Amino acid sequence: LFYRSRVSDDCENWNEWTDWIDPNGYEVKKTIYFKEDSCHELEYYCEDALGNKNEPDLEFFAVETVPPITNKTYLGPFFSKKLCLEENGIVEYNGNGEHEICFTQEYIDTATWVVLNATDPQPHPSGVNQTFWRNTLIQDNRYCEQPEIYCKPCEFTQQQCGNFNLYTGPFNKTDESCHLIEFFSVDKLGNKEDLKWQCVFVDKQPPVTKKEYVGPFFSNDTSEWISTSTNVTLFAKDQEPHPSGVNQTFWRNTLLVDDVNCLDQEICQQATGQGPWNSYTGPFNKKEQS
Repeated sequence: LFYRSRVSDDCENWNEWTDWIDPNGYEVKKTIYFKEDSCHELEYYCEDALGNKNEPDLEFFAVETVPPITNKTYLGPFFSKKLCLEENGIVEYNGNGEHEICFTQEYIDTATWVVLNATDPQPHPSGVNQTFWRNTLIQDNRYCEQPEIYCKPCEFTQQQCGNFNLYTGPFNKTDESCHLIEFFSVDKLGNKEDLKWQCVFVDKQPPVTKKEYVGPFFSNDTSEWISTSTNVTLFAKDQEPHPSGVNQTFWRNTLLVDDVNCLDQEICQQATGQGPWNSYTGPFNKKEQS
């Protein structure tokens, strides 16, 4: 048995062939290992004691030990914010603090889809075989509030860890809580990606908006009166347990011809507003008497 090989990084430009190698012996069994992530060509033939030999056989091998890379994205409502830890606790990040420890908090909705996309990298990808994921409800909110410090694989938490699921398409999370999402992929040669994980809040609670009047105001517990100089002030707050924060507040004003809408609150609640919504930027007043 005689054999030789050559190697290529891109499967197009090849190095020189090695010399022919003869392991010797009348019965030869040879195991050949290719230890480099690259393309290999192996050529071999057999020759008996009388010098009779067959035509050389040529085989091609692509050697790959690189695992897949899996990325996670969100399809639907998603929000992230950066907070920094200072002497007075966690405050909104302003970019000017010194000696701060900053955390990135992420929020999704129960309607948000979690999308996993895996690729087997070059130069010699065998292809992604399977992707797996697991979700764990975390009771300790610090995992999502300060993920850079606390977020870690389930086996290192005090939670009961379930089995991994085979990823067949986007999934969503219906429980409002801090969630630990773990995932990894395996290629067709069995190369397994290191586990990835992320902690994210699931928030479904809408904000609550309150209205106050600043200036002339009178109420008889059934109807309310204000003047043209009275300012209408709106206060909005996102609700617990996992508030992502108020993004925007909107308002609109509709002139109603029939005064009964202002004299009976039940009728008022059935009235239909008209016109475009305005983004609330501060107190406003109404100049029309109606």
